[in-house]
Amino acid sequence: MRLAFRLWLRVSVGLCLLLSGLVGVGCASPSPAEEHNGTPTLPPATSTPQPTATVLPLVVQPFAPLLYDDFAQITSGWTPFFVDQQGTVNGYSAETFAFSTANPGQLLFNVLPSLNFAPTRYAVELQPLEGAGIFGLLFEVRGNPTDYASLAYYGVGLGTNGEVLVLSKAEAADPQVLQTVPSATSPLGAGQSARLTVNRLSDRLSVLVNETEVLTLAVPAQAAGTIGFFVRAVDRLAVRFDNLLLTTGTPDAQPPCASIRPLFDTTASGVALDGADVVLVQRRLAHLGYIPGPEGLYGSQTAAAVAQFQTRNGLPADGVVGAATWCRLLSSEAVLVNSDQSERTALQERYRAATIMQEAGLPVPLLLSVRGAAQQWQIALALPDRTSLHYIDTGGDALDPAWLPSQGLLAFTSHRLNSAQGTIWLLDTASGAVKQISASTFDSKYPAWSPDGRALMFTAQPLTGADKQARNYIYTLADGRLTEWRAEQAGWSDWSPVGTVVFTRWTGQSFDLFAANADGSNAVNLTNTDDYHEDIPAWSPSGDRIAFVRNPKAAPDDRQVYTMQADGSEVQAATTLPGPNSNPIWLDANTLVLAHQSSAETRQPYLIRRSGAPQLLIAGEERVWFMQRFALQP
Repeated sequence: MRLAFRLWLRVSVGLCLLLSGLVGVGCASPSPAEEHNGTPTLPPATSTPQPTATVLPLVVQPFAPLLYDDFAQITSGWTPFFVDQQGTVNGYSAETFAFSTANPGQLLFNVLPSLNFAPTRYAVELQPLEGAGIFGLLFEVRGNPTDYASLAYYGVGLGTNGEVLVLSKAEAADPQVLQTVPSATSPLGAGQSARLTVNRLSDRLSVLVNETEVLTLAVPAQAAGTIGFFVRAVDRLAVRFDNLLLTTGTPDAQPPCASIRPLFDTTASGVALDGADVVLVQRRLAHLGYIPGPEGLYGSQTAAAVAQFQTRNGLPADGVVGAATWCRLLSSEAVLVNSDQSERTALQERYRAATIMQEAGLPVPLLLSVRGAAQQWQIALALPDRTSLHYIDTGGDALDPAWLPSQGLLAFTSHRLNSAQGTIWLLDTASGAVKQISASTFDSKYPAWSPDGRALMFTAQPLTGADKQARNYIYTLADGRLTEWRAEQAGWSDWSPVGTVVFTRWTGQSFDLFAANADGSNAVNLTNTDDYHEDIPAWSPSGDRIAFVRNPKAAPDDRQVYTMQADGSEVQAATTLPGPNSNPIWLDANTLVLAHQSSAETRQPYLIRRSGAPQLLIAGEERVWFMQRFALQP
């Protein structure tokens, strides 16, 4: 089964919690059941006594969610992707969840607050990828998802050492370990899989591993709530899970899609839907391009959208969401509204799989733009020690990224309004909201954040009027105002760590590089070369050097990357690669990444170090351009 939820709320929280069997110490609550603010705590296990241990203080660890798809294995839908200030990454997709954490001792989790329901069965396929730790499901999560202290939940996890663990938390209380089974299954090595199933009965939980019951636990009556996932690493843990099932069906090794009722336990197949059922149907239809009508109301417009979906997918067009329609609707093979393509095929074309060359030794995360089908650009994230690109879903065409870590904002250029016109947009990675910030009367590009994060500079050229000169503009984050930075012509720019701006300007003879104060005053020509063009400047992380592109006026294709001191002195060639080279970005004090254009349609990223030959960064992909360093913290 494939679930395609739109966005997980930013509720990732870290707990310093020692879990039994993982580091040799158990974790439990010191007291049994009592009522607290109307939320029942849980009675002790019926089959084994509670272990005793110390619960350490709560440590809140928020995450900054991005959206991505990792199509090393194609899945339906898109994927929230999380990078915190320690470099931890995690995420999930509609069908496959990949969770990786390098924070030993912290219990990290997310909950999905948008639907409230009471399933009676939870099942998930777990596959460790590396490291050791525990991973599992949260369910019956109640309370304010933005206030951890208010939450109450159950959790059932399976460790890579074969241990099963049952957690609970009451409102305004610390989490408890209700029961552990040290050897519920054999230890799981990298690539091995196990099926964890929780049957939620009226007065107890039954937990199975690979369809064998390993414990039964008495609990209070079932309550509606949301679901979530949690993980804790001993050292470094990466895990993938598939086939999340939430159903009232009888446990089975692998129930066929058409025989299950996902998520809901009161609506028989073929009966008109209501409540959360309608919301899920409508959101999934909208994701596939159909127009389902007002959310939460299964009226004539939703029925018409369902019938249209059924026709497009070879099903009887009765407008009723029966088992076969559920099965197809939640599948990545669902056909899009205005295309003969399935969602899976469309996403394969949109998010091109590409391999990061490990021998290149990427030192820090890097944002880059990849041109996919129909000339559309997408922004992707390359991570050190990873072999696959992670795509960021901005809702359309996107390139030329500029990341502001302090606010979790991604600025980018897009041609989504007009293929011949660039506009500047902002993605708020906490909410998923995307908005246009440049005027539609300008062709805009090259966004760059100020070092204090208060302003975004970009280049814009009027599309109408007598004055067609490009100038740089400032977008002020606090009030959303747009102002002209300098009255004179200006182009591609970058900010130094202290706020000095280096930018490209036409002198009447050639394109030169200038430096100016943050307000545009005191502009100084750094290159001043009538026989050469210089552009695309980039400050080094320390602000002492500038990388840029230079070519002789008589040889426009002989574009090479150079570096110079901040005052324009000590100009040195960094590349000798034949053909145009562009977009240099400093990864650290000794490493540059650049786009090498060996033909009109081929742009490949290379790493250049002070010593050593250029190294190809991305294999099997020849359309990468517009890169930017991705800092995890300000």
